Amino acid sequence: MTNMMRPVLLSFSMLAFAGAGYAAQDNAKQQQNAASGGSMMKSQSSQRGMQGNAVSVQQFKDMKVVGQQGDEVGEISDVVLNLANHRVQAVVLESGGWFGIGGNNYAFPMSDFKRGKQQDQLVLNMSKEQLKNKQGFEKSKWPGMDDQYWTQSGKASAGGTQFGGKQQQAAQQGQLNLIRASELKGKQVQDKSGQQVGEVQDVIIGLNGEMRSLVVDMKDGGQAHIPAKQLSRGTGDNLVVGMNAEQIRSQAKQSKQSYNRGAAAGGASSDNAAKGR
Repeated sequence: MTNMMRPVLLSFSMLAFAGAGYAAQDNAKQQQNAASGGSMMKSQSSQRGMQGNAVSVQQFKDMKVVGQQGDEVGEISDVVLNLANHRVQAVVLESGGWFGIGGNNYAFPMSDFKRGKQQDQLVLNMSKEQLKNKQGFEKSKWPGMDDQYWTQSGKASAGGTQFGGKQQQAAQQGQLNLIRASELKGKQVQDKSGQQVGEVQDVIIGLNGEMRSLVVDMKDGGQAHIPAKQLSRGTGDNLVVGMNAEQIRSQAKQSKQSYNRGAAAGGASSDNAAKGR
């Protein structure tokens, strides 16, 4: 190789190396933009789902829980529902441990939580230090749904109770009809004549402790939002709603039409925003 060729080959090598470097940077930037775009879409979807005073239990469990000083205190493990008065009996917080090992569960009334400054944030009316002194239970050793622990967990930490009068009397007499939201999911739903109509997909709850509705995946397609007050226990693991199958199908059809209108409106807004840019 002549001395004149060496600088030329060296220049080509440097250009190739630089090009590879720019390509790697560009790919990394594209991946980062895609990831942030996905996170943004997920965040926007989550925020749309949690506007107002009602959330699905799944959305509720995904919310970040902080204490009075703003430090993270744990995450929501489950929600205990009272089918007798159609309210949230307790919100179960998992705290402590390391990478899912160890730690305890603690039950609180819904009134011990309030919305934080961020859409996906809940503030617990208790500090992290106070939480350490609260009676809890091991994650693998849940008290039975007829245990008095759940009666006590219905009392607000700041004084007073979340429920009173006849509801409190029913609790004292052991007439609570409790079930974990995680165990409610997947249960078969029957209409008032005993006909199977679908299964529970999720539960909509209010941040005031009200159990609003069941989200039911219908056997013949679609989803119905059935008012919680229509719900009662049937035989075995079945749930019964005080509506006939045709009423539930009609409700599912209305929900689908409402969803389609919302999706169309959202698409139009996105198009208009894109044109504005």
